[in-house]
Amino acid sequence: MGESITEGDLVAIPLNGGDAYAVGVVARRASSGLLLAYFSGKKFSGVPTVTAANFDPEESVWITRVGDLGLIEGTWKPIGSLPRWDRRQWPVPIFGRFEELSGRYFRSKYDDELAYKGQALSTEEVVRQLPEDGLAGAEFAELRLQRLLAAEPIQAV
Repeated sequence: MGESITEGDLVAIPLNGGDAYAVGVVARRASSGLLLAYFSGKKFSGVPTVTAANFDPEESVWITRVGDLGLIEGTWKPIGSLPRWDRRQWPVPIFGRFEELSGRYFRSKYDDELAYKGQALSTEEVVRQLPEDGLAGAEFAELRLQRLLAAEPIQAV
């Protein structure tokens, strides 16, 4: 199931055990199965159509590297391809992170295969504006989206 997903595909992610669904765009799919996903701020009562699920990168509430276990197990539902997909509009961003041990802030860079390419010292102000560096598992992503979208109204499908 997960093998058919490619860049530009929309995916429905179950929230609250399937009571609602979030939507993500697969912006990159590494050969390892790792994904770069941009997640929408919309919440749906079921698996939405491509038209309903369509969103722009600026509307994302979360951008992260995530594993594809939800796709493999079939809990994350492929919706279809984003109309007019252009990977340049959905880039691999520079991520930011705080290192608690040293108290330092870093910008992290990844390539299009989502391989780590290095880091540079940064400031708190800069890092707060960047997507958080990390790797989410499917279940963590579902819980994080559930929390991020908790106050959003559920849109009928």
